Amino acid sequence: MDHTDLSLELIRQHRVGQQKYDYWLMAVAASAIAFALHTTAESPLRYSQIPVGLAVAFWSVSFFAGCALQNLIHASLRFNHKLLNMKAGLDPLGGGDPAKIAFGVDTLWSMLDKNHTKSSRWAKWQLNCLIAGAVCYVVWHVLEMWSRTAKSAM
Repeated sequence: MDHTDLSLELIRQHRVGQQKYDYWLMAVAASAIAFALHTTAESPLRYSQIPVGLAVAFWSVSFFAGCALQNLIHASLRFNHKLLNMKAGLDPLGGGDPAKIAFGVDTLWSMLDKNHTKSSRWAKWQLNCLIAGAVCYVVWHVLEMWSRTAKSAM
């Protein structure tokens, strides 16, 4: 394997690993929502359930952020493909005109840069909301345990 093939394989492996991680985070958020809804299905609505409600809200935002992230990643892959075609003179919009190719390349780089910025932001939201949901759920669980302990001590 030459250097180019090794670089392409490394990029492919990185993308596969990142995609698995992103989908795993989405699965954790969806599972956490389902678990929280299942554990509170028989409970009457009370103020003490605000933390679990916040947990579900955070996990929902995390799941949404993961979906938005995947959409941006797919758009970036399409932009990269167009960029390669544009640079090679194979894109019908640029053709063989160097000025059109240069304009197309600059435009696509700008779009990729914007997507990268948005993707980074959604990735942070995905992870941070997942963690915030877990913290809220633990707070709710501790409050429920404390409530039961206080009732049994009476």
